[in-house]
Amino acid sequence: MDWLRRHRIIAIAVILGIGMMAAEALLHVSSSGPGDWLADFSGMPALELAMLISFLVLPIVFGLYAHSLLQRTQASCVTEDITERAEAEETLNLSAAVFESTDQGVVIIDRKHRIVSVNPAFITLTGYTLDEVKGENLLFLKSSRHNEAFYENIWLSLEKKGFWKGEIWSWRKNGETYPSWQTISPIYDTDTAKITHYVSIFSDITPINRQRANVDLLAYHDPLTGLPNRLLFTDRLEHALNVLTRLDTRVALLFFDLDGFKDINDTLGHTVGDSLLQAVAGRMQSVLRDGDTVARFGGDEFVILTELCESRAGLERVAEKIIAEISKPVQINAQEIVVQTSVGIAIGPADGTDSQTLIHSADKAMYRAKLYKGSHYCFYNESIETEVANSS
Repeated sequence: MDWLRRHRIIAIAVILGIGMMAAEALLHVSSSGPGDWLADFSGMPALELAMLISFLVLPIVFGLYAHSLLQRTQASCVTEDITERAEAEETLNLSAAVFESTDQGVVIIDRKHRIVSVNPAFITLTGYTLDEVKGENLLFLKSSRHNEAFYENIWLSLEKKGFWKGEIWSWRKNGETYPSWQTISPIYDTDTAKITHYVSIFSDITPINRQRANVDLLAYHDPLTGLPNRLLFTDRLEHALNVLTRLDTRVALLFFDLDGFKDINDTLGHTVGDSLLQAVAGRMQSVLRDGDTVARFGGDEFVILTELCESRAGLERVAEKIIAEISKPVQINAQEIVVQTSVGIAIGPADGTDSQTLIHSADKAMYRAKLYKGSHYCFYNESIETEVANSS
């Protein structure tokens, strides 16, 4: 019975062939009489006998061909099915390998934003295991650096754009906060095209931020004293000048130069000179008011920007205080060094409405103060240009 089920086409063909041959034989019997049918067969012409036999053979041959064709078709379909399954399994295996081996944290959440699964990198980055976070809302990991509107905008972006990416601060299990670059994307059902889950992929960008801060420090600060450099100071000065044109206020620029610093460098060496510059920078920072900016402009030149320019008398007090502080002896390598300074003061917008003009005015006032042989300050006025030119 099993053979018949597996080879039913051949069986049907054989039965059909026998039936057709029997029908032909019955026709001969009915036409020649029941007693003469054997003799009739023996005297049958070859062509008729061949046709009779073909009624048996042709269905059988056709059945064999059809059976063979069916087997080949089934084998081709099975091969394709196996291939598709193998490709699907390979894709799943590759996805699983990426999920397990990537150094980026991966979180799978459902439509209600509850955590379903995490990868090993997530555990390494956050300190939380799957058992500790499974079923928790993704906001379980949020820090206090962002308000509720920030997180609402994330889900609005997912609805409108189909994804969200950006910098976000989160908590580690040990209580530490850290910045991460995160991407959240929806996962769709292939049949219904409906969202079933979301996947969040993130990486800790603390090293990147630290490197960026170092680059900014080198680009905008003096490496010896740590003070803002000329570039950063000019940027802040331009910002202050833009503000004063809108608010009708004043800013002041104090330009300092150490008297006799070249002689100290030449006689005691650059190492001592560098230590002296560091000491002066520290003293200037100690007497500054909130909102003031002190910068090393180059060499032994320093500048102070004050955006709280209340009066000329107030600027005189600031200049006198800094001169007195800098004039105090500095102890370097068991050696006491005394240095003096000259200060030029310019006020914007009267002495300049742009950064370069105001710096030039303060510089000229400082050179006039030097004529008094140290520890002196001067305000800029138009006559200074002529005075300095005549003295040089």
